[in-house]
Amino acid sequence: MLRKLFIPLLVCGALYLGALPFLTAYELQTAGIRNDTAALASRVDLPLLRANLKRHLAEVLDRQLDGGLRNTPFSALVDSIGSTIIEPLVDQYVTEEAITLVMQGNNPLQSRQRNASELGGGKRLLDGASMRYTSLDRFTVTIDNGTSLDRLRLILHRRGFRWVLAEVRLPV
Repeated sequence: MLRKLFIPLLVCGALYLGALPFLTAYELQTAGIRNDTAALASRVDLPLLRANLKRHLAEVLDRQLDGGLRNTPFSALVDSIGSTIIEPLVDQYVTEEAITLVMQGNNPLQSRQRNASELGGGKRLLDGASMRYTSLDRFTVTIDNGTSLDRLRLILHRRGFRWVLAEVRLPV
C-alpha cells in the first residue's frame, strides 16, 4: 500500500516544486496590487536586486560608451560620473514602494510625478508575460503587455525551496 502512494506523492511533489517560481511571480503581482509591501519584501532580495541593477546599468553605460564616446575626451568623465550617479539613484529608487508600483503595472519613474488616484487601473503586469526557467536556480519573467514596462525582465533566483526577485533587466 505504501509503495502505491510513494510514486504519486513523488510526482506531486516534483510538480509543486516546478510550479513554485510561477506561484512566486503571481504572489509578487498580487502583493503589488494589494499594496502589501511586507508580503512583497518577503519575496524580494532587495540588497541583491540593487547590486544586480547597479551592475546592469553600468554595463548599459559601458555599451553606450562603446557606441561612440569611447575614443573621445569625455569617456573618462562619463565613466566616473556614471558610477557616481548610478549607485545613489539605484539606492533611492529601488525600494519596496517602487517594486510595488512595478507589480501594479506602473512605471515608478512616471508614477512619482502623478497623484495616487491616477495610478493603477491598467493591465495586470503579468498579462501577456512569458515565464520560463533559464536554469535550475533562475527563472525569467519577460513583460510583454504593451505598458510602459514592456520588455522588462524580472529574474527570480532560487533560495532553497523559495524563489525571490533578485534581478531586473531594463529594456534598453
